[in-house]
Amino acid sequence: MDTECPRDEIKHTDYLHEQDDDPRPEFRGSFSIKSVLPVLVPGMGYDDLEVADGLTASVLYMQALENRDKRKRQLTFSNLRAYCERDTLALVGLHEAIKKL
Repeated sequence: MDTECPRDEIKHTDYLHEQDDDPRPEFRGSFSIKSVLPVLVPGMGYDDLEVADGLTASVLYMQALENRDKRKRQLTFSNLRAYCERDTLALVGLHEAIKKL
């Protein structure tokens, strides 16, 4: 399966950075999803989730793989699915917002 995508087909957040007339100080100098999402897609964020960032998600995933307590493992995987779902929805929302710029 070919997973390569030509760079010119990807609308990247560099586009936002290149806009001299719109420096977006609300991003606080960062172009991470967590920084641009609340600015470009108001009302969407991660604060309501048990897992709210990728580093925590990675650590919890590794811990869950080794956890013998089925209930705790299931809860962790449920929280991770919610985080992944939000990440996906966030990317879709950002894509739509960037198209409108």
